[in-house]
Amino acid sequence: MMVPGQLETSEEESCCKPAVRVVNNELNKEVLYQSNFLRMETLTIRPVEDYIHTATAVESDVIHIKLLFSDTWIEEYIDQQIVFLKPQFFYIMRRPAACPMRTIYKSDHSYCNLDIRISREIAPALYEDLPNQEIKNNNPLIELPISDKLIKIILEFKKLDNKDLSNIFLIIAKLFYFLNEVQLVKNEKENQSHSIYNPVDRQKFAAIKSYIQNQYDRFPTIAFMAKEFGMNSCKLKKGFKDIFGLGLFEYANHVRMEVAINLLELNACSIKEIAFQLGYTTPSAFSNAFKRYFGYPPKQYPLR
Repeated sequence: MMVPGQLETSEEESCCKPAVRVVNNELNKEVLYQSNFLRMETLTIRPVEDYIHTATAVESDVIHIKLLFSDTWIEEYIDQQIVFLKPQFFYIMRRPAACPMRTIYKSDHSYCNLDIRISREIAPALYEDLPNQEIKNNNPLIELPISDKLIKIILEFKKLDNKDLSNIFLIIAKLFYFLNEVQLVKNEKENQSHSIYNPVDRQKFAAIKSYIQNQYDRFPTIAFMAKEFGMNSCKLKKGFKDIFGLGLFEYANHVRMEVAINLLELNACSIKEIAFQLGYTTPSAFSNAFKRYFGYPPKQYPLR
């Protein structure tokens, strides 16, 4: 049940990470900077009940950057794709005009996000380089930890006068340079991981990934996997993380949680039944794992 209301923030809030003091369910927005081609705003909330926020559709294609300063995961639907955003990370994506977005905020958790929207017209090359959420099963986001360098650039916007065009474009140039740098580093890491491992190895790792996806209910030992796919344990663990960005057990847990969400959305199974389907020995073991991953237990899943 959504309860409208008013949210208050403390007087000692900072530029990018305001402290949050909430009276009920409404996002508090503070616009740090706005022009025809760039908008930057903070969003803070600590809802007393689960709260679903539907973002206003944008009129033209934009580059959307989201920074999460809180300590709680955020569940977001981007054009019907579900993604889970980690605290203390920032995300970059392309957002086409009229692309629907919904964000779910859980009760009794504090949230503080910074949203930046940049017009595609002034950064067309960067926009085209970003992942395309219109491709099925494609991750629509670039995900990276929040860095001091990015924070410094953002704080410069807070001091701007909208009439000071020379400084505005200088800071935007710094932001674009930073984002291009991020993309280059990401591409370089991906290229390095592919150059270290030969085509046969990469095929093996792809097969291992597929194996984990299909065996999420009874994940085997590292020793078994190493023997099954013909490589030593160290190479198996390191290579999988180099190529896919997650360790074997991290990825197995990620797959389990994705399956759990799908089963919860179907609303056809009890928590106990889902726990056993996923290979947990007890429902409480599943609930604890789910809470560690998402920040709340499965019985509070908002779409059940």
